Amino acid sequence: MNVHLFGSGPSPTIATYGLRKTVEGEEKFGTEVKNFVHHDYYVDDGLCSKRTAAEALDLVCNTTALAKANLLLHKIVSNSVDVMEAFPTQDRTKDIKELDLRKDSLQALGSLGVCWVIERDTFTFCVTPPDKPFTQRGVLLI
Repeated sequence: MNVHLFGSGPSPTIATYGLRKTVEGEEKFGTEVKNFVHHDYYVDDGLCSKRTAAEALDLVCNTTALAKANLLLHKIVSNSVDVMEAFPTQDRTKDIKELDLRKDSLQALGSLGVCWVIERDTFTFCVTPPDKPFTQRGVLLI
């Protein structure tokens, strides 16, 4: 099969399988990229933490080698300005593309169901209560 229509039930599994199969040859992409894809990816979102900006930059740069297999790494976000400035603005997430990273404050972004407050490097839950009455029925329907 060369093409898969996304949106069907098994799509996330197929995307994960394809990504992992692509990095199978460690010599081509490196052990660190393989571990990143196998352990820190969920469908098409990669999320990991590194001790230094240099380590993070090295990992993301090595992972961009997946472009040789037509898998483009984009929507890049980091709490390190140095890491963000290493990539062209079109590869950054849409909320960060237009910001001056040295002056503007970074907002919270959603990732894998939680909100990441970039400047404090913390995860929170963003809950918006629905417009339901606070009755027994209204609370149960939330």
